[in-house]
Amino acid sequence: MPKHLIEIAQERKKVVPGALVASVLIDLLKDFLTGRLVEWGIERLGWLGTFLLNNPFAFLTLTVLVIIVWFAFVLARDYFKPARHSPILDVNENPIPQEISRKFMLIGISFCVVVGILVAYGSIRFHKATESRTTTIRFISPDGGWLSEWGQEIPPLGVRSIVNVSTLIPYHKPIHLMLIYRTNDMSVDEQDDTNIVKSNIISVADDPRLVIDVQLTQDFLRHAAHQQPGQAILPMKVALVFLPSRVKQEEICRISDAKKLGGGALVINGFPLPIKVDATKSSPQRL
Repeated sequence: MPKHLIEIAQERKKVVPGALVASVLIDLLKDFLTGRLVEWGIERLGWLGTFLLNNPFAFLTLTVLVIIVWFAFVLARDYFKPARHSPILDVNENPIPQEISRKFMLIGISFCVVVGILVAYGSIRFHKATESRTTTIRFISPDGGWLSEWGQEIPPLGVRSIVNVSTLIPYHKPIHLMLIYRTNDMSVDEQDDTNIVKSNIISVADDPRLVIDVQLTQDFLRHAAHQQPGQAILPMKVALVFLPSRVKQEEICRISDAKKLGGGALVINGFPLPIKVDATKSSPQRL
């Protein structure tokens, strides 16, 4: 190997190990990308977010591709813009030019392109093979039910529910859940009631307990007070539904929409909601 190539390799010998260490650290951090952060990644990044979530070697693959692209860039840069000053001197104490031959540059870049294509192709094949494996998820109610707590008051207008997902964790799949709150309006079927307040879509992670807080709106409380005039405690309902990964929050306008889109309701529980109506204000307030 020419001396100038050995010198270049020595100058950059610390970069490649650093990149490999970084890839290992990123893989470790992948375990923390759960819950809402994972959901955000799937919604914002699309297929790339799904790839990062489902492929255990996703971050390592991306790191290898980045290293290959970086190496090709360095080859092209050193060919078109060689270093002006070389630390290696000839017998006359003149710097030896650090020029890379055109043949070596083309071979190196061609090698990077071929390896990059093979890595990308293998990763895509692995991803498609993983997607093709269907897993039947059985929604078995855990001990104590799906909701260990529900309807707990959270200031100023919020309610908190705790979902027990211990029976879903072993599947290691992005199972999506949502809470839907409605008033106990007897004039409309609870499955078709559109006067609802819903949570964000929550993904099942490694924690068997999901704490979900939802802020009720003034319109929702006003409607609830109108259904039970003069009552200080209003009967409410909360439904826990599961949804396919393709479903977005805005597509759910009623409980029955979950079933129409391929999901369904796991449980519907009732709870009392204390409120008070201020005569000086048109909106009901929480006690």
